[in-house]
Amino acid sequence: MKTKSRLPELEDRIDLYVKGALTQAQADELWIDAIQYDYVDFLKSAATIRKVAVATTHEVRSIPRIGIRTRPKLTTLTAAAAAVAVTAGSLWLYQSTSESTPFTPLSRLETGLVRSGTQAATSFEARVRSAVLLAVQGSYGDAMVEFDRLVSEANTTDERALLWIHQGTAQYNQGEWNAAESTFGKVVQMNEVAPALQEEARWYLANTLLQTGETDRAVRMLESVIPYDGAYSRAARTALDGLHMP
Repeated sequence: MKTKSRLPELEDRIDLYVKGALTQAQADELWIDAIQYDYVDFLKSAATIRKVAVATTHEVRSIPRIGIRTRPKLTTLTAAAAAVAVTAGSLWLYQSTSESTPFTPLSRLETGLVRSGTQAATSFEARVRSAVLLAVQGSYGDAMVEFDRLVSEANTTDERALLWIHQGTAQYNQGEWNAAESTFGKVVQMNEVAPALQEEARWYLANTLLQTGETDRAVRMLESVIPYDGAYSRAARTALDGLHMP
């Protein structure tokens, strides 16, 4: 490997990739980064050693957004080479391993702010972002207080659902499984809420139930995700397949 120094964030993304926890778009972006930072050999070695399923088999969108923040600008030649390598890389990994692995709940949930097609007010988005940052930066208690305050001031059911998803995500990432189960459950029980939010809450709740060992309930929740046929449906199918493995 020709890397001048280790890039822990990139290595974390490679680990997620070989576990099959990236979407196709995320996998494509990873291959481009691997090319630019001379991590292709590392990526291939990791995949060979781990012998896990291909990334496109386990499509999981809700992962922590970690990665290289300042990617060098691609030249035209490099961009073309990257595009070829992305296709070749996905094919290579598919051919290098075909074993399936049991599904395990996500270690962390994505903390990104873009979660639905709702057009929230800028001031609302800013306050939500501030609450999320409190949780990410370690001020968990303050984040919970702010989320509760925002929920009480929310104007629409979608805003409340969005806030509870963010709050449940922070609780999940803190290891507060019971609290996260209750929070995601509030969204699941809502009647009038954007389908994308309902689907996401159900996917996150399923992972939470697996964390607490409630596999039967988790399976039923995963089954309820699939009919939405959205961002998490394929991930739910893969999870069910993995849970049914002997």
